[in-house]
Amino acid sequence: WVLFLSINPGAPQGGSTVQYFVGDFDGQRFIPVDRATRLMDFGKDYYAFQSFSGTSGVPIGLAWLSNWQYANFVPFTSSRGMMTLPRRIGLRQIKGDWRITQQFVDLSPLVQRVLVEKPHLTGSDILLSHPVPAGEALDIELDINLSAGAVFTLRFSNSQGESLDVGFDGGDFGGLFIERGKTAGFSHRYFVNSFSYALAPGTRNTDMRLILDRTSLELLGDKGAASGTALYFSTCHFDRLTLLVEGGEATVNQLKVRTLRARARLVSARPDISS
Repeated sequence: WVLFLSINPGAPQGGSTVQYFVGDFDGQRFIPVDRATRLMDFGKDYYAFQSFSGTSGVPIGLAWLSNWQYANFVPFTSSRGMMTLPRRIGLRQIKGDWRITQQFVDLSPLVQRVLVEKPHLTGSDILLSHPVPAGEALDIELDINLSAGAVFTLRFSNSQGESLDVGFDGGDFGGLFIERGKTAGFSHRYFVNSFSYALAPGTRNTDMRLILDRTSLELLGDKGAASGTALYFSTCHFDRLTLLVEGGEATVNQLKVRTLRARARLVSARPDISS
């Protein structure tokens, strides 16, 4: 059994986060296997996780994609705030430690078109530079092998010089990272720039799956054990995707870049309360 506990304030990054505890549950009392506090997400915008009842098979849940430290101040368009995509929730042991795993539910019904599909890319410096349609959601899936000390970066950029970086550091104590500090659409004391997830020392290979929407990034990696969720705000939409390698060489396997269509909106009539 897994007990999820959403806390605010108190997150290591500040503000809101979701903890989880693994243990036994008899219907009345939960007994954890240890006193370790584990986090569901290494970003700053993943809070109030909730699961669905009545689903068959693997449990499914989602979270609020924001943080109470700045939720009332982020730019307002037609809305302010959103939920993450639904994710399939699992549990596995990694070197004796229990880890929640997360995988997106099947998104194939939302796929519009394939922008890039390459079975193999290898080298250093710029591996790929490709235009992407401004303002459309992207679904990117890849597997990466790095030489020792190499850093792989997947960069979204626009004509205003803004960028959002997602990557894999192959150093001795590296891991996955998100860097949102090179965007200029929003500034706040607690809207910090960088997040990282530590992989096992010496890790040279990982998978990555990320969904980039107009103001949100959802990253899953390490076979679902790593989840990084973050808001970002640029002054204009990103229109280019670049794959960069520094400090060594990289091999990118099975790169897929797809666009996703907008989900249908459910609009309900607002009750007349004037009477």
